[in-house]
Amino acid sequence: MTRTGPDPWTASSAPLAGCLKQLMPAQSASRRSTVLELAGVPWRDGGRGMATALGLAGSPGNGSGLLPDTLVTTREEVERALTGLRGLVSLEGREEGMDPARMLELDQRLCDWAAELPGDPDAGTVSGTGAAGGVGLVISALGGQITTGSRYLLDLAEAETTISSADLVVTGCRDLSMMSLDQEVVSTLTMMAGQAGVPVIAVTRTTVLPARQLRESGLEAALPIGPEGDFPGPDDAVTAAELTRRTVPVARTWHW
Repeated sequence: MTRTGPDPWTASSAPLAGCLKQLMPAQSASRRSTVLELAGVPWRDGGRGMATALGLAGSPGNGSGLLPDTLVTTREEVERALTGLRGLVSLEGREEGMDPARMLELDQRLCDWAAELPGDPDAGTVSGTGAAGGVGLVISALGGQITTGSRYLLDLAEAETTISSADLVVTGCRDLSMMSLDQEVVSTLTMMAGQAGVPVIAVTRTTVLPARQLRESGLEAALPIGPEGDFPGPDDAVTAAELTRRTVPVARTWHW
């Protein structure tokens, strides 16, 4: 893979600090929980540029009030480590065909940074620390969390508590296929419901999956919520009211 544009291995995350200084509220006893959403970024410095610009390097307490409590990113980023075999350099360096000596040098640099900030040279091997080019390391080192958008909203809504007292969980997507089974909302809900022993069904426009594949994915059934052709086109949004109108009868009448 050939990169175009600035080299991410020499780019700095310092500009992010300037944005945070402008956007984040001043630290106070009443400061509400704050969320930063980031995915593709042009740096791979482990968040060092940002931390240094905020005065966090060497004394993590000084500028921690400017850091968000939560980093929201993609599922792939949440699973990404900063260093080691699953780290940024290992994965992206091999894709780029980077010289092994250069890969070792860059990974060691990130290991040294992990040892300096959290005080643990192995801190970068934890999933999520490589998120947003390593910003995940800084946020997690100061007690924040790295999560996905859907998981954050589910936690905010206390979905686990709701699911544990439910008789049935209803999820859905426009078209159910092997690809959509792996989408985050469906897979997260089936996992949470499975842990609680609650059945899950999906409402969808179309599905071509046999019952066996649905069961293997954690779904008891996939049910259409409208006649073929009676749904908006790919570019048309379904309103919440319409979705509720079609889904509620399914949830009320479904049985084993």
